[in-house]
Amino acid sequence: SPDGTRLTFHRRHNGDDRIMLFDLRSREMTDLGRGFWPSWSPDGQRIIFQRSTDANKHDLFVVNLFNFREEVFTDDPYDNIYPSWSPDGRQVAYSSLREGVYQIVVTDFQGTSPTVVTQGNRNAFKPAWSPDGDRIAFERPDKAVYSNGEPLFINVHLIDLGQGIETDLTGLNASTRPQSAWYGSPAWSFDGRYLLAEYWENGALGSDLILLNTCAIREKAEEKVFSKLGQLRELKQRNPRLMIGVMGCMAQLQKDAIQRRAPIVDLVFGSPAIARVGELVERVRREGRPILGVG
Repeated sequence: SPDGTRLTFHRRHNGDDRIMLFDLRSREMTDLGRGFWPSWSPDGQRIIFQRSTDANKHDLFVVNLFNFREEVFTDDPYDNIYPSWSPDGRQVAYSSLREGVYQIVVTDFQGTSPTVVTQGNRNAFKPAWSPDGDRIAFERPDKAVYSNGEPLFINVHLIDLGQGIETDLTGLNASTRPQSAWYGSPAWSFDGRYLLAEYWENGALGSDLILLNTCAIREKAEEKVFSKLGQLRELKQRNPRLMIGVMGCMAQLQKDAIQRRAPIVDLVFGSPAIARVGELVERVRREGRPILGVG
């Protein structure tokens, strides 16, 4: 939730998709009903989600967390999925099947004025608003149609809502990868400077960056960290572009041991530097050398 006191998530239970609400203070779990892909309103009072309403049809619903009253948000002939509330709470973006292609649609918070903001013959999924509300990141394949056995490539795109300009941010295609690859589920940093995305390659989860968060007071903290770094050694060998970092208080205290026992580590920094992680990652890539022991 925006205030950090509750979590909402999707759970698959007995073959049914459910929207769950978990209160971190009381530890109480509430089942909000059938649904998938929940998104908080910025005031934390409502959750919007998708629900199957027919064999090949989904609509969006909103539940009010004050009285748990549920309302239909979309009621049209289109398949509507992946809702995302705008930062100011005045609009909702979602994917909608229009003339055989999923496009990003933006509407007011009452769902009465839907506007298609993307174009073309390639599907657009999982919209994510920038913190300033001026841009939306989303997934889009590099082709409209793939033949059997042809590698699939999914990229993160960005649409500037003011100018209507769309940009491919990741540029995956058959010339950049020999096998299927996928950047998906984009999420923004709070300052709007960075985008986080899942990365899959040839059906397996991959990454350009892995960060291990450590705590010095945990039982056997050092053994667990070095054991995990040992497991990552083979992954680093298979993927030379992978950057491995160790963060937190144990990392700050044991930076010399980490450098000696785990030369695969590219970045070591303590808890005070967590807010600078994006800057530190860029520095490692720019300088081409490990950066260890940042406070």
